Amino acid sequence: MSASRFTGGSPRRIWGLVYRHLCLYRGSWPRLLELAYWPTLSLFIWGATANFMSNGIAGGGTTGAIAMAGSMVIGGALLWEVALRSQIGVARVVMEEIWSRN
Repeated sequence: MSASRFTGGSPRRIWGLVYRHLCLYRGSWPRLLELAYWPTLSLFIWGATANFMSNGIAGGGTTGAIAMAGSMVIGGALLWEVALRSQIGVARVVMEEIWSRN
C-alpha cells in the first residue's frame, strides 16, 4: 500500500462524517445541552474572575500584588480547565468512532 492513498480525502467522505455528527447532535438533547453549557459556564467564570481581579488590582499596594498573584493562579486553573474540556471532547469523539466501528 502506498502512503499517497491515505493523504487527502474526498469531499463526499468528509461530508459523510459531518452529516453523521449533525445527526447525532440533532437526535440527542444532552449533547446539544452540553454543547451550549460549557462555553456559557466558561464565559461566566472568566467574566466574574476578570471583574474581581480588576477591582483588586486597581487598589494597588500589597492588595494589588496579592490580586495579581491570585489572578495568575486562577488564570492557570481556567486554562487547565479549557485544555481538559477540549481533550475530553476529542477523546470522546474518537472513542465513539471506534465503538461504532466507523
